[in-house]
Amino acid sequence: MRLLRAEIADARKRHAAGPRRMLVAMAAVILPLWVLTILTSKLFVLPTLVWLSVAVLIGFWSARDARKSFVARVVPLENALAANRVEEIRVAAADMVEFEEIGDLGACYAFQVEPDKILIVQGQDYYATRRFPNSDFSIVAIQDSTGELREIGVHKRGDKMVPVRVISAETQKKLRFPLHLEVLQGRLADIEGILGSPR
Repeated sequence: MRLLRAEIADARKRHAAGPRRMLVAMAAVILPLWVLTILTSKLFVLPTLVWLSVAVLIGFWSARDARKSFVARVVPLENALAANRVEEIRVAAADMVEFEEIGDLGACYAFQVEPDKILIVQGQDYYATRRFPNSDFSIVAIQDSTGELREIGVHKRGDKMVPVRVISAETQKKLRFPLHLEVLQGRLADIEGILGSPR
């Protein structure tokens, strides 16, 4: 719940800062064009009215789109918070093996979460970033009041991990492809054997 409240607070903060950012961006673009128009046309009133109208229209459309985006983002989060339907899976690991991506199945990692347990994390939401895969992270599944999945978030607390090795797509052809959040018994050194391939 703490993570969900933080997401809502962050969304509200970004939404509140939106008008100021938009005003600065519009001023940076429209003011030079307004000045250039006045200098080249030798007129003042008409260019001022034109660029003022453009600024008002852009501001209106931008504000409307920002409001729609904010509502689409925050309302499901608030519904999930009210429904108390948030599932957090915390993952802490010292070692990780990466599976080379096959087709568009998404990224796939095997984390050693206990001395004899491996957790699989797989899917489009888990591509490598500047901070992921991570040594200590949570996968957060948020559901609304109807039980529909609204969002999957990955919250990183640890350090960026480098795989101890990468299992090639060719090797994976001999293996059973693991499922997302599947728990396997064993150690990463034996992952091919666990998934059905003699080493």
